Amino acid sequence: MAEPVEVAELYATLYDLTLDRPDLVAVTAREVGELVGFAYGHAWRWSEQTDEWSADLAGRLGDDAPGLDGSFAVQLLAVHPSFTRNGLGFELLKRLMIASASAVHWLATSDLDTPARRLYRRMGYRPLGYGPETPSGSPGLVLIHG
Repeated sequence: MAEPVEVAELYATLYDLTLDRPDLVAVTAREVGELVGFAYGHAWRWSEQTDEWSADLAGRLGDDAPGLDGSFAVQLLAVHPSFTRNGLGFELLKRLMIASASAVHWLATSDLDTPARRLYRRMGYRPLGYGPETPSGSPGLVLIHG
């Protein structure tokens, strides 16, 4: 599903803010030198999460929130529309999980039946609880792996 320009700009801003993290892990896929897929994330420590979104996430997860401490947060997985449905998303996410060297991974996605959600289910991610709304305004769902 292609995101609106405003959502893409939001993710670009978040990535720019994350670039200074020493624990940033990113993987890319290129076709003839052009970027066609990208995934990144970082270690998640509640003590470092002082923003409003993280506070909302902790509140919504309640007793399950501490289970994310010390895990790896998958912040974004993006595949160019011309390269969807050919396993590239699966490969990028697998490479990111391996590169993170973490036993537990989590991500937030929409609570809708989307290709992305089906990919996460195939990879073994399972629902942990509900999180803040997604940038597109749909209900947020937190999935965990490990």
